[in-house]
Amino acid sequence: MPSSAPVQASICGFDVGSENCYIGIAIQGGIEIILNEYSQRSTPTYVSLSDKQRELGVSAKQKQLTNLNNTFHALNRLVGRQYNEVVGSENIPFPVEQSATGELCVKVVINDEEVTFTATQLLAMMFTKLRQVAGQPVDCVINCGNWFTDSQRRALRDAAFIAGLNPLRVLNDMTAVGIYYSFYRVGKDSNAIAAFVDVGDSQTQCAVIYFEKSLMQVLAAEYIPNLGGKHFDELLADHFIKEHNLHLNKRARLRLVAECEKLKKQMSANSNSLPINVECLYDERDFSARMDRTTFEQLASDHFAAIESCFRRTLENASHRFAEIQEEKSKKEGAKDNQPMEFQITAVEVVGGASRIPAIKRIVKEVFQVEASTTLNADEAVGRGCALQCAILSPSFRVARELQIIDYAPYQINCKYWHESESDAKTHTVAPLFARGSPMPLTRQISVHCKSLPVVFELEYINSVNHTASIGQFTVNSREPLVLDGNKLKVKVRLDSDGLVSVTSASILVVDKTKNQDKIADQNIPQEQGQASGDTNEMDTNQSSADNQKQDNSEEAKDKGDNQVKLKAIDLLIQPSWIRGKLPDADLTSQIEQEANLVLNDKRWKELIDARNELEEYVYEWRDKMEGGGYDCFTQPGDKDNFLTNLNQIQQWLYDEEDDGSPKKRSIYAEKLTHLKEQFSNAISFRLKECETRQSFLERLGKSIQMGQKLLETQETVDETKMRNLSDTVKQTHEWFDVCHSTLNAAPTYSDPPITTKDIETKINAMESANRAVMDDIQKRRAEKQREEDKKKQEAENKKKAAEGEKADKAHPEAGNPTNNKSNTEPMDIDH
Repeated sequence: MPSSAPVQASICGFDVGSENCYIGIAIQGGIEIILNEYSQRSTPTYVSLSDKQRELGVSAKQKQLTNLNNTFHALNRLVGRQYNEVVGSENIPFPVEQSATGELCVKVVINDEEVTFTATQLLAMMFTKLRQVAGQPVDCVINCGNWFTDSQRRALRDAAFIAGLNPLRVLNDMTAVGIYYSFYRVGKDSNAIAAFVDVGDSQTQCAVIYFEKSLMQVLAAEYIPNLGGKHFDELLADHFIKEHNLHLNKRARLRLVAECEKLKKQMSANSNSLPINVECLYDERDFSARMDRTTFEQLASDHFAAIESCFRRTLENASHRFAEIQEEKSKKEGAKDNQPMEFQITAVEVVGGASRIPAIKRIVKEVFQVEASTTLNADEAVGRGCALQCAILSPSFRVARELQIIDYAPYQINCKYWHESESDAKTHTVAPLFARGSPMPLTRQISVHCKSLPVVFELEYINSVNHTASIGQFTVNSREPLVLDGNKLKVKVRLDSDGLVSVTSASILVVDKTKNQDKIADQNIPQEQGQASGDTNEMDTNQSSADNQKQDNSEEAKDKGDNQVKLKAIDLLIQPSWIRGKLPDADLTSQIEQEANLVLNDKRWKELIDARNELEEYVYEWRDKMEGGGYDCFTQPGDKDNFLTNLNQIQQWLYDEEDDGSPKKRSIYAEKLTHLKEQFSNAISFRLKECETRQSFLERLGKSIQMGQKLLETQETVDETKMRNLSDTVKQTHEWFDVCHSTLNAAPTYSDPPITTKDIETKINAMESANRAVMDDIQKRRAEKQREEDKKKQEAENKKKAAEGEKADKAHPEAGNPTNNKSNTEPMDIDH
């Protein structure tokens, strides 16, 4: 069952898609998907901004057609990217601009002031909404497409930080699906190779993952960043526009695309010709057409061909990678009789909404030779996998099964470096530093001959179309002045589990003067002849660290043997000059404060809207009550017309205010509501409640008086003071009861009753108190009398038993004399 629990979810995974978001939480026994305030499992990835109000999620999507230019979606595709690359590759339905730093941004007017928001800030707003739905968690795992670059992943993390989250990991979509599959579909001690296909709203991804006991390794992952379900919708819309020569504006086109999406889903389940109808699509004209599955597949043949190519590349790369793994395992374990495992896809799981298209399932069968399986929830698998990963990483949650995850690097990463202090410094390149498809996490070491510090290292990635983009620059410098002459500099670059690459450590070998005091003047660091410092580099990996250590030891031993020079390694300072996609600390702090202020404004706005809605509901409710006539008997003459006049005036005031688009202060709505209640409705409601509840109170009072009269007639002995008090109370209450009846019967219902239920309740309490005092005294005396009778009865029984004993002694005197008893003098035979 889905969970809409308002309690805090400490183990949380966020699946932020371009169209919808899902929130998975780990609870005892499994993973659940949280429902939002609309009881929906998914929350649309939409942010709508207006002058006074910020809408997030479902309400924002509902505002898209009425607030088209200020409603933003597909935010995860925009973060961490420059304006030029986004505009050139994305069809953005809302106006965007270029910021001073080259990022994509939007401008909106809030509180009569123009404000600029970057894509990272807009996504942070969406994270704020998801965090509220999840119960304000802190630690979480967030997803990203396998095609996300380093800058996009960093911007995604910054967006989470702005929203007050602490992302433990940024997890690839296909890896998240693999984790979920590993826990619920693969046996703990079994091996399997499974393929995963994700055709989502705006991207296509495919991965082949190898499961081996407690190990999960991504063998290959391919992607098409700009081909998904919405592109099929756009294809249908363009076909109808061209076929019927339609001239549509943005709003009309969005309506047509939405209907095309419905048509596409219907064609997935029905191969017959199906209709599409849109009322008043343009110029007050209705639109209608028909489409069948065969025609659709012909229109989308290029898209299907691209998807098939992606699947085949994945299968081919996975086969090569698996062969390499088996070869490495054979070399490591040595020659054995066991045959290496054969590469064979055992299952293909399809996830993502557009994967339901029958043509895609046919492509899966043709490429992988396995029928497409849908045992995983197509929409929620990523969110559930992220929640599982969060549970594994969190110290507060225990996962019964251990799982080691080796991910797949989506891009080739190169490194360039140069000596900053040298005017004619030559730039050296290490390519590739991380090859595409390298396992993650992974650490590589670069060794260069260094003549001077600082040294600048620049990292860059190469995408699938050989486009080069810088990731960032890192400056390596010493904390204190050093005399260098071709010293060996070792720099470690790490590609971590999040897919982020950075320079993590650096050290340089220098002469240890404390151990070479007599030879300092004669020692120099050895350098290759005829080669300038820094002209060569060595690249080490963590897989061959033992060999590298042996090589370093042999070099140092050679140095010591040949030159008798002691060397020591000095750790150097690493300072990031700039990192693309990552916000500077000052900007991050500023945006965190800005988001906190927006959250506070949201709260104030909600309170304002709630106050206005409460006033409006009050007006409608009481106008219907008064016009219906059911409350006339409780309304004073003349108050009804005045009340209705005030209600109509308030209603008109609310309409005028809504037309002006300028809501008043919350206190104004509260004052008007309070005035109406105090002037009219409170008195009417009070009279109605008195009339409805009075009879039950009078019945209780009558029963109490009858009980008192019965107690006065009792024949039992009772304390005189209590009986006197009861008699007086019964008499006074009975007289008051008679007067109450006559007074209430004579009072008009439209006036406040002269005697209220509170007054009647006071008499009831007094009467019941007097009754209780007498009853308690009677019970006490009865208990004492019963105890005396029991005591006398016991004494009589004791006397009777004593008399019977004396009578028996007289009848048999020898029985009572032990000296005459022969049995006492006879010896006892213990053997018997």
